[in-house]
Amino acid sequence: MEYNGSYYDYVIHGATSVVEKVNSLNLVDDILLGTKKILNFAIKAQAKSVLNLSSGAIYGAINTTIPVTENFPSLLQIEQINSTYGMAKLMAEHMSYLYANKYNLKITSLRCFAFGGNYLDKKHFALGDLINKVLNNEDVIVQAGGQVYRSYLSAYDLAEWIIHLLIEGETRSNNYEVYNVGSDIAISIPDLAHRINKVLNGNSSVSCPNLNNHIINYYIPNIEKVKSLGINIKYSLDEVIIQTANYYK
Repeated sequence: MEYNGSYYDYVIHGATSVVEKVNSLNLVDDILLGTKKILNFAIKAQAKSVLNLSSGAIYGAINTTIPVTENFPSLLQIEQINSTYGMAKLMAEHMSYLYANKYNLKITSLRCFAFGGNYLDKKHFALGDLINKVLNNEDVIVQAGGQVYRSYLSAYDLAEWIIHLLIEGETRSNNYEVYNVGSDIAISIPDLAHRINKVLNGNSSVSCPNLNNHIINYYIPNIEKVKSLGINIKYSLDEVIIQTANYYK
């Protein structure tokens, strides 16, 4: 992204795809070099507030049933290829922190978790895949165990939160801040499948062969920090399911 000589009050960096399969080394370059370009652009544009859309993936595989706070230590394993996305996002956060303090920029990193609603990919994410199957009356086989949990924030809530946090970043005293963004209402993937079938009045059969697998994967944010700014969840999980289904129809 080349600077065009204009001034911009607000900059949002959210260019990295979590759907497209990218070689790990290229993914690192995409995330870090892309972030650096945007931050240099923001300096020249004299931006008043910059949002860096990061990810809950920076926490790694969460093996506790407690929602993670922003100071939760990363559990990413450096010698695993599937850590690349989270590692690079974490480094991009650190780069944002360094820029914020060196150049007196107001930068906010948002650790985004899971979402539903318009534009959700049908195949890459559990929510979209399950809804698509139920809409097509396909049998649903949930491979996830009973201790695999997710939560879903509506895309409408997400958009509102982003604007709120972008403006809040301009007025706060410290240059850098980080917030978890997502719903804190957990549901297991097996229960999610049954919930979708019920909410959409589906006729799909739902089977969960690995229900007794007790390996914990608890991808749930603690959002008390963002709630302290007066931000709240407006749409329930059932509404998120309906919003997503309506988009697919």
